[in-house]
Amino acid sequence: SPLQREFVLIDKPIASQVGFHVSEQTTCVIQLTFSGVPTERLDDVKKKFMDKIVKEHVEDKAWDMERMGFLIGQTVKNELKKMEKNPDTQLFGHMIGHQLYDNSEDDLKTRVDELELIRRLRSEPASFWSGLVKKYFTAPHLFGHMIGHQLYDNSEDDLKTRVDELELIRRLRSEPASFWSGLVKKYFTAPHVAVVGIPSEKMVEQVAKEEKTRLEQQRKKLGKDGIKGCGEKICCAIKENTA
Repeated sequence: SPLQREFVLIDKPIASQVGFHVSEQTTCVIQLTFSGVPTERLDDVKKKFMDKIVKEHVEDKAWDMERMGFLIGQTVKNELKKMEKNPDTQLFGHMIGHQLYDNSEDDLKTRVDELELIRRLRSEPASFWSGLVKKYFTAPHLFGHMIGHQLYDNSEDDLKTRVDELELIRRLRSEPASFWSGLVKKYFTAPHVAVVGIPSEKMVEQVAKEEKTRLEQQRKKLGKDGIKGCGEKICCAIKENTA
């Protein structure tokens, strides 16, 4: 992804990991998390993201639609896998979201039919995606869907969209670059908040000291025989799980 390419997979990484999460609440939150950022480069993260990533992706031409189709296809497979492995959790999530955020049975239908929503995204042009970036960057499943539906949706159709994630994901595969650049324009060119966390040297030393003390106390408590016994248990566990 552009974030991994520009922040992690470079000669001098700005971050060790980049995370992206959308929280459905009364006010939706789009959260980007950059981990392992060198202290001296903390101020570079927001600047590079806004001045390079967002600026480029508000343009339709920045979107690789072939790759978007592939990623959406993978999302469809993952959604099907979740439904196969944890159908109860998925369905309960949608019901809770519906109770919290939705306004009609149509909203519930939209929640449950997540695949339909995902499939529709596949047909969105690059302008759709760049529009999302512009809107939000410059200014969970069936159980979560139900909560989201109750809190935020206005009809049963919204619920259908929430639940049929696979359909939505599949639709995304056919979306043009303009659809994706539109998302960037819509969501990444709106007012935003950037939180910079600076590690505390004092706290690092304190935690290290506390851990050293804990280990020393544990050794005294166990004694030589106790430590030997724990080692034997670990060896047995490793042998049992690797046999």
